[in-house]
Amino acid sequence: MAALSGPGGATLRSFDALTGHLLFEKRLHNPDLGHLSEPNYFGTFIAFVQSSNRGPYADIFALTNGQTVQLIDGSTGAVKWRWTSPSQRSAL
Repeated sequence: MAALSGPGGATLRSFDALTGHLLFEKRLHNPDLGHLSEPNYFGTFIAFVQSSNRGPYADIFALTNGQTVQLIDGSTGAVKWRWTSPSQRSAL
């Protein structure tokens, strides 16, 4: 089980679902750079992917700031890869 908190989902925390123990805490971006939005969960999301050779904890896909997707190792909290969307702004 996992949760995002802070501006734009700046911090990821993962917990053991059976014991409630914190497995890891990972800062995904500087909270000062977090996008504030209403409602506060807008632009943040978590999904899990279980692989038969990954051990007991599923890897975590995390969307933060509405523009960055990261794959996080479910056992260690290490970032496996990161992708940030190009700017969506239009020149007027």
